[in-house]
Amino acid sequence: MTKRKRILKIVHRVGALLLAITLLTMPVFATNYGERASNWILDQIFPIVLIVFVVSLITLFFKRNYTGLAITFIVGILVLFVANNPDNMVNIGENIFKAIFN
Repeated sequence: MTKRKRILKIVHRVGALLLAITLLTMPVFATNYGERASNWILDQIFPIVLIVFVVSLITLFFKRNYTGLAITFIVGILVLFVANNPDNMVNIGENIFKAIFN
């Protein structure tokens, strides 16, 4: 049993080493990996938010929680707007900053 544990430890260490080497070389192959990752996340966030929104509405409807349904609908529409147009949030934030500090 101890020999088996030692072998498993070695396999885990070698696997972790190979994973670390792979992750460290990734930035070399993709000079703009951060930009690509952010674009991919922004492209994928809207459908995810939409699914969560619809599932929440269906759950609240079947529980007959109409107050929660109305609040979730309003907040969900705002979150969907932000997820679909993140540049508008930057403009809104800049306008609020200018209104407060200028």
